[in-house]
Amino acid sequence: MSSITEKLAASKAAPRPTLDVTVSLNRDLSEQREELAAELEQAKKSNDDRLGAPTAASVVQEKLDAILDAEADSLIDLRFTRLPGDAWAKITQLCPPNPNSILDMHYHYSLVEACKLAAKFVDADGNAYGHVIEGDELTTLTVQQKTRSNPKPTDEWQEIFDTISGPEFTTIVDTLYSLNVYGPTERLTELKKRSASLTA
Repeated sequence: MSSITEKLAASKAAPRPTLDVTVSLNRDLSEQREELAAELEQAKKSNDDRLGAPTAASVVQEKLDAILDAEADSLIDLRFTRLPGDAWAKITQLCPPNPNSILDMHYHYSLVEACKLAAKFVDADGNAYGHVIEGDELTTLTVQQKTRSNPKPTDEWQEIFDTISGPEFTTIVDTLYSLNVYGPTERLTELKKRSASLTA
């Protein structure tokens, strides 16, 4: 059985758990894509196949392909790191529960608001716990505080939340919940069972 000093040293040496999420930042092209898809169907029905000229369907398909390429370029990968326990606890204290949410009433805080703050969290040493993955690099987003001299602060995390779809935002919340609440709770339960079986 290892000592508390050895356990703490091993814990500090281990990397903190992370989870990745992919979202799309482009809202505007979906309407254009739907319009072109409808136009493509209409062009196929008209069956305009004059020799030597591009068909109506092929012209529309080229436009649709260009939009799909642009949409693919709108994808970004986010990486979230599990917060220290005391940091997560402080965040939850800042987020009153939504009385219409069963999960919020169970945990006594707003899960959505807590996860938004967790994504933006930066510790006292300047270490961010949410990043954008750009190639082999992790990019820290800019989050400024509102002050008299800066009444409209930059908050790139909020810009992401405002841009992505509802299901994508829910995926971010679910990921942060899994990383900071569900995963650790399940792991502790399993470790307790394992420990009990070893000492039985």
